[in-house]
Amino acid sequence: NYSLDFDGVNDRMNVFNAQTIGRTQTISISVWMKLTTNGRQWIVGNFTSSNYGVGFHIATGDIMIFQLGDVTNDSYFNSRVASLSTYAPSGQWNHFLGTWDGTDSKIYINGVLRNTWTPSSPLTIQWYGPSGQFLIGTFGASYNPNGKIDELGLFDTAVPIGDVWDGSGKPIDITGVTGLTNNWRIGEDATFDGTNWTVPDIVGSSIGTTANMGISDRVGDAPGSENNALS
Repeated sequence: NYSLDFDGVNDRMNVFNAQTIGRTQTISISVWMKLTTNGRQWIVGNFTSSNYGVGFHIATGDIMIFQLGDVTNDSYFNSRVASLSTYAPSGQWNHFLGTWDGTDSKIYINGVLRNTWTPSSPLTIQWYGPSGQFLIGTFGASYNPNGKIDELGLFDTAVPIGDVWDGSGKPIDITGVTGLTNNWRIGEDATFDGTNWTVPDIVGSSIGTTANMGISDRVGDAPGSENNALS
């Protein structure tokens, strides 16, 4: 029933001590978003530049990128969907799934495969340094998304789209899906300490903490469910 609303300025959610989160050579990210604009925004991931890490972001020019950093820009620039607003209009809830099985990178939008990319040579994902953060709604402290994010799942396998999408336009329970390592429901079960929100990881142990987000940033708007009462 609830999501977190990011202001596009400095709202973000950090998962600290994330040395192992998303650091696998096969991986999937499932997330729901209702963005105000499809301009340049870093949505979620453990990347520190275009050369490292894994994550979803929107590039200038209305392009969705599922980033797989191998210390070159090659993979970063190829795993993408152009004309994003055609497939995922702003102002409405859309579901995104990015998968990498070690051979093919795929991007699904609202249950439909919109991109398959196979690198011409073997790709090994690289990460910057032994420690790091898994970031939701920011790239460090810039390119923050403007809109709502909900129901984020991280997997250490390339999950089939049918495991996270049933065609209803609403989130489904993914807690039993093989390979699920972390699941932040974002708005659900989040608690406010008077300054920021704490967001539990209902599958793993990696708690998220927001920055610069007030009590009004949890909203009664979620995929397939609007105008929900807030306590």
